[in-house]
Amino acid sequence: MFTKAKCGKMDARHPNKMLNCEHSDTLYFLHYNKEKQEYEKLNFIESRKKFYVETYAKYAVNTESYKWLKSLVDSGKKIALVDFDAVNVYSENAKKRIYNSYINKCKKNGWEVKHTLDDYLKINNMNDFYDASFISTGHASILKMLLEGDIEVANGKVIDHIGVLNV
Repeated sequence: MFTKAKCGKMDARHPNKMLNCEHSDTLYFLHYNKEKQEYEKLNFIESRKKFYVETYAKYAVNTESYKWLKSLVDSGKKIALVDFDAVNVYSENAKKRIYNSYINKCKKNGWEVKHTLDDYLKINNMNDFYDASFISTGHASILKMLLEGDIEVANGKVIDHIGVLNV
């Protein structure tokens, strides 16, 4: 017997954490390829790189908020992007804090710890960050790549200068 589950924004966006499911537990994302006229099965990382990063980048660069941030960076101002789904990949302390947050969340919810501190400390650049299925990626990480020139949007296409979108 099946019961209808309630599906809120977080349930649709993320695997069900209440069932101890993580991004890495996702079997695949289904995408309809208009050119091939068929459905494609994409794993979590492929979907993240092919859709999430590219789609957000294309929309973000056209907003007044992004243009304002870009003007600050271009004028030499230092800015800090704060996002609950991002981590400073260059700071060992930041990676330790996000790992401790993960451990506390596991303890609080009675979940099995699946990742080690070493898994987090191995994330040393944006390529590692986007390849880590156990880390959520937020908008700030995409804005960071745009503002630092790692990726850019030209003529409606995302140009990847560091290979972060390679799948």
